[in-house]
Amino acid sequence: MGFTKGNEGGGYTYMKIKGLTKDEAAPFFEVEGERIEDNKFVGTLINIETSSYEYEGKEKQTVKIGFVDEVGEKYQLDIAYNSISRNLFNSLLGFVRDNADVKEMKIEMSLYVNKGGFKSLGLLINGARANWFYSIEEQKELIERIENKKGELISNDYTEYDNKLREGIETIKVVIGKKKQEVNEFGDLPF
Repeated sequence: MGFTKGNEGGGYTYMKIKGLTKDEAAPFFEVEGERIEDNKFVGTLINIETSSYEYEGKEKQTVKIGFVDEVGEKYQLDIAYNSISRNLFNSLLGFVRDNADVKEMKIEMSLYVNKGGFKSLGLLINGARANWFYSIEEQKELIERIENKKGELISNDYTEYDNKLREGIETIKVVIGKKKQEVNEFGDLPF
């Protein structure tokens, strides 16, 4: 199933997560240019696919996620790889691993700033918190620290971790709407 704009004829209403830059106080959902005031979104996952675009000569990886809400309206969340999306993808992969017989995934997302001052995603899948697929230790092994000559952290390179998550998204795609037997008991995961 592909993504099309607008709800007429089965298309999608566009949704984004904004407020992720250092200058902005808190993250929030934006639908068709309007801020969602309660900073929450609930919908059943119906589609997910990887995508990319070129920006300033560099390829940028994104993911398009399709949801349908309680009244049947479809939403498309376009999201780049960042701390919030990595949390979402890691949680979805953990949920799929732990619930291979799932027929649907009702996603409840809320955006907030945590006690440490970091922009965060609250996430429930079918009413419960999902375990991460990759533990903190496994994530650290996949994330390259870039340090200066003094050994001080300059930045992190998430390329390897993002590639693992991208591979996992293909598995999530297969699981959506499938029965446990059709997923081959989770034995053919790409990671």
